[in-house]
Amino acid sequence: MKLALVLLIYSVLMIQEVRAETFVGPTSLEEKVLKDADFMGPTQLKNVTAESLSVMGPLTGKNIICKTLDVMGPVEVTHLKVEGDASIMGPLTAKQSYFESLSIWGDETLLEDVEVKNISIKKDKDKSQVLRLKGTSIVKGNITFESGQGIIEQGPDIKIQGEIKGAIVEKK
Repeated sequence: MKLALVLLIYSVLMIQEVRAETFVGPTSLEEKVLKDADFMGPTQLKNVTAESLSVMGPLTGKNIICKTLDVMGPVEVTHLKVEGDASIMGPLTAKQSYFESLSIWGDETLLEDVEVKNISIKKDKDKSQVLRLKGTSIVKGNITFESGQGIIEQGPDIKIQGEIKGAIVEKK
């Protein structure tokens, strides 16, 4: 019985190790399907699908699909689809992308031709934070600035269907 238990625990640990992949240093991946991927260093992704992506460092890329995204560093992406929670600590530039729930700790955010359900701008410092909405972006839920010092620069074709809390809106 003890041997069976030890083998069971060992096999579960081995399965988890295989599921999680860790990349250290500058990394560039193309045409990959990943389970849970952790990146430590500058990361460039193209045509990548994953359950979860965690990046400590700058993230750039296009055609990325994931369920969850956590980034500590600047993000510049095109055609990113995050089906669950996205947390970004740093500036964000996203074009032609989709976010279910977006939390940002940063001063500058640009969303162009992006669909997002909810946006939460977390208090980063005691200064104003700017959210630029361009193109045909649509926010289906709420936009909340925890600091109460938010500025939303809203282009002419932007739709915000929920409430705005803690920010002033500047029509551009």
